[in-house]
Amino acid sequence: MADYVVDTNVWIMVDKSLEDVTTQTELDCIEACRQWLAAFMKSADRLVVDADYQILGEYRTYAKPSRQLANSWLNQLERAPRNKLVYIENIQYDDHSHAIIPFDLDRKDRKFVAVALAHKPKPPIVTATDTDWDEAKDRLKAVGLTVIELCPDYIAEKRAQK
Repeated sequence: MADYVVDTNVWIMVDKSLEDVTTQTELDCIEACRQWLAAFMKSADRLVVDADYQILGEYRTYAKPSRQLANSWLNQLERAPRNKLVYIENIQYDDHSHAIIPFDLDRKDRKFVAVALAHKPKPPIVTATDTDWDEAKDRLKAVGLTVIELCPDYIAEKRAQK
């Protein structure tokens, strides 16, 4: 059994409509996210989230009810006895409700770092499409965090387009 922090972009990719896909790399990313989450859901592994519901709330905001997959898995996670969820208490937030962490990072991603830092042992952060995680690898490593990129080719393409 392992614990993971999962960026919202992984949930977004599992529900992405194939009609909206523009590249093979994007299609591969969707498949990688679906495979990872499907394996996670079948395993004894657990999802680390904040007790303030910011992470699960964000997942729910982006999950598309019409596409069902992310919502179905989120419903399974939130069913009693919730043995696949680890709730982290006492995350500190700034005046704009962004988690406070020891270095600069995209404000929406700070909550993932905060829960990972508060959990022992520190779980990896699983991500799919954001280039900022790769850019912050050294800062994350300095505080004992690792990132699992499900879509490194997709991220490389996005970085090349900048």
